[in-house]
Amino acid sequence: MKEIKTKPTSGKPKVLDMALKLPRNTKNALLNMRDKAKEIDTRDLHKTPENYAADKVTGGISTTAKKGAGQTRKRAGQFIQKGRQRTKGTIKTVDKSIKTARSTVKATKRTIKTSEKAAKAAAKTA
Repeated sequence: MKEIKTKPTSGKPKVLDMALKLPRNTKNALLNMRDKAKEIDTRDLHKTPENYAADKVTGGISTTAKKGAGQTRKRAGQFIQKGRQRTKGTIKTVDKSIKTARSTVKATKRTIKTSEKAAKAAAKTA
């Protein structure tokens, strides 16, 4: 009888490197954030009236730009929506025209057959 082959076991399972680094990286990031927070003092940001005015103007400009972009996005969305509605209406109109044309073709074919039968019948009686 043949022997069953088995895979040799390696001993202990491998641990992902990221799992080992995560606590250390988290701790370092927290310490760096705390040090940076201590360095920043909000009272020193506006030491002069010129800096304060420049920050106010810059903030106002960015706010206005953001609001303008939002309004532009909103108007563009409305324009696209109206275009879609118009396109749907046009598609419906074209579909109705196609159906009407098909029914007209069928009616014309029926009329042609009827007139051919009438002509044959008239030729037989004559």
